[in-house]
Amino acid sequence: MPLGDSNTEGVASFEITVENRVAYRDKLEELLDASKLKGLYDFVGSERTGGSLMHDTEHAGFGGARDEDIAELLRNGKFEYYNTGDYHGPGLEPGYAGYLDMYDPDIILLHIGTNEAWKNPGDVSEVVDILDQIDAYEDREKKDVTVILAKIILSDGRDPSVDTDIITYNNAVSEMVKTRVEAGDLLVQVDMQEGAGLVYESAEAGGDMADQLHLTPGGYAKMAQVWFDAIMSTNAVLPVELMEFKAVYKGGQVQLKWSTASEQDNARFEVERMQEEQPFVTIGAVAGAGNSSSLLRYTYPDAAAPAGQLYYRLKQVDSDGTYSYSNVIAVSLPGAIGLTTKIYPNPTDGTAAVYLSASGFMKAAPVELTLRDAKGRKLFYQTLRAGTQGILNAAIPLPQGLAQGFYIGELTSSVGSRRFKLLVR
Repeated sequence: MPLGDSNTEGVASFEITVENRVAYRDKLEELLDASKLKGLYDFVGSERTGGSLMHDTEHAGFGGARDEDIAELLRNGKFEYYNTGDYHGPGLEPGYAGYLDMYDPDIILLHIGTNEAWKNPGDVSEVVDILDQIDAYEDREKKDVTVILAKIILSDGRDPSVDTDIITYNNAVSEMVKTRVEAGDLLVQVDMQEGAGLVYESAEAGGDMADQLHLTPGGYAKMAQVWFDAIMSTNAVLPVELMEFKAVYKGGQVQLKWSTASEQDNARFEVERMQEEQPFVTIGAVAGAGNSSSLLRYTYPDAAAPAGQLYYRLKQVDSDGTYSYSNVIAVSLPGAIGLTTKIYPNPTDGTAAVYLSASGFMKAAPVELTLRDAKGRKLFYQTLRAGTQGILNAAIPLPQGLAQGFYIGELTSSVGSRRFKLLVR
């Protein structure tokens, strides 16, 4: 079930006709039809748009919907559109306890917050309400639903405060997701904010934005790829029966171990690693057995694992190039940078240097300092050196003319990397 607001329905501007409103869904359909899921999936929802471009036009995207509206939709099958007396959604059919019961989804793609983040960006209680409604549906139907929840896209940058609010909202959602996952919720978070590779500039300037908050078809195609990768990672159709996947830190390296009960056309496993707030990267590969009905065991040593919290997954690649992802596992390595909260002044007016204290480095180790804006553009870079006790005290000379908004700093050394946040008012 594609669920959300106009970036699910497909409003790139309000001049697009209903039959052409597809958002990411047409490209996602194309990707799924070219994969091992062809003929095995079905989009569901009460809305139907995009018939001139798609075969499967069903979805649950509602232009203008806020977090609270989607929660109300799941609860009562409809919501009032901005106190106008106009209700969107079909309402509940007799005998159904909620919207999800009528459409019976197994996987929900949720991109919501575009119309909400500005109100109170640190409050994600209404997203929690949405997830609670999904949990209630699971309890009623005695089934598990995988929710793939997105860090939502930014704006075209014309108003920096909008992006500041969206980033605050996304970070708050991420913290909430982490808590629910630890409690056993079937939540997968994907990063549309940065991970989709979107260029947050107008189409006229060569970017992916059709207007302030909506994407061009090319931008939506980038979103579709992120959704597709996440769907494949849920093991919806996995030609390898993975029995076990674990990571253990021992002898200065991470030992990855996994086993399979059966394999079909398995060419290889690619091992991917992610540091916190970074994308997954491939660090190695192990040949598969091709076809097997016996228990097989695999190992991979990650001798170059950096310190800190790490995440691993396996990309299982078939002989024809199609692939699926395993579940994600985590392991914590000692020696991570203990970044203090002594970043001052923060917020700053941007007219003078700010000061940073950090500890946990190797003795006299070089430390790279990078400052980026909310779109990831590098504004400042300098190599510093920690003291004899592994402590770094540094003044960061801010670039002149910094606009108001949210900035990300990063410290990187041989023991790992850590980010810090800076707000210019």
